[in-house]
Amino acid sequence: MSNLVALIPDADILLKMAMEELGAILLKVASEHSQNGLIHQQTIFSQIHDSPSGEQGYPQNKHRDVELAVGEAWNWLMVQGLLIPDPGNFVDLDWTIVPKIAEDHSIQQTRRLP
Repeated sequence: MSNLVALIPDADILLKMAMEELGAILLKVASEHSQNGLIHQQTIFSQIHDSPSGEQGYPQNKHRDVELAVGEAWNWLMVQGLLIPDPGNFVDLDWTIVPKIAEDHSIQQTRRLP
């Protein structure tokens, strides 16, 4: 299972990425970390600070900038319909699902990455 820091280990590179590129990586990570088809955005944001495998996250002085970049890319995915709110959850709106259309988009975008 991949995580954000493993896929983009350098915070400065992440900060220079186009939103579509970062969004494709977030879709990949979100899909791999889904639980019963659901993903909570905190699963992604927690990787900024540390990774599930115990690896250190991004440098502390970059946390805020990385959080903002990831937040913008996450929002872009939502606006594009590549992540949608879980229609069965009215309490915690941070739970999302990756619709089928996003799987095709993610595959296409990932093929373009170096």
